[in-house]
Amino acid sequence: MGAPADAHPTLIPDWWWMDHPDWRVVEGNGSTPLHMDCNYELITDNLMDVSHLTFVHASSIGVDSIPDFPIKTERRDRSVHMTRWVLDRPAAPFYQAVGRFPGNVDRWMITDTDLPCHTVNDVGCASVGTGAADGNRSHAIEFRLLNAPTPETETSTHYFYARARRFDQESAEMDEIFRTRFDEVFMEDKEVLEAQQRRLSAAPHAARIDINVDTSMSTRRGPRSGPCCGG
Repeated sequence: MGAPADAHPTLIPDWWWMDHPDWRVVEGNGSTPLHMDCNYELITDNLMDVSHLTFVHASSIGVDSIPDFPIKTERRDRSVHMTRWVLDRPAAPFYQAVGRFPGNVDRWMITDTDLPCHTVNDVGCASVGTGAADGNRSHAIEFRLLNAPTPETETSTHYFYARARRFDQESAEMDEIFRTRFDEVFMEDKEVLEAQQRRLSAAPHAARIDINVDTSMSTRRGPRSGPCCGG
């Protein structure tokens, strides 16, 4: 991830979920980095723009109701914190498959991106009325998506990622679901992001257009991707 002499240990994000006994970790892509033919910043844009879930991941983690709920963005010295709650709506297909909810759910999507390229997606949902929106996750399914896209070149990236969950920790079946279903999600992102990179490379000086979902990304450095979709 860079020259060891330039590292600042106090700035390394604390991804304590990776070895905490209350969390079960499934590493992505068979425990090897996923090679992406795109700039690493496109991946970060994708991780922060959850609006794309509705149409890129409609069969897994996307639902039509996501764009109906606003984003709350907080900018910090070296990071951006983004929160979106989708309240009292049907669960996305993946969430319903692993949570077996009897009715609508309250779902949260909380993203923290630390410069230059470390993003944690705090995500999950619980049945309406069980207190998740007030901070009580005891009845929820929750997990973290841990993302460290590492630049290879200006147009290629080694994408390290893992999934940590706090439910069904001893279930081999759930391990397999997280291993296969989420790798499918990431491959959907790969297709979109590599197509974006091809367009950007073909027209490097084309005008960029920011839209509302880019709000949480407006302070990031480097080339902007314009409207993005994918992760």
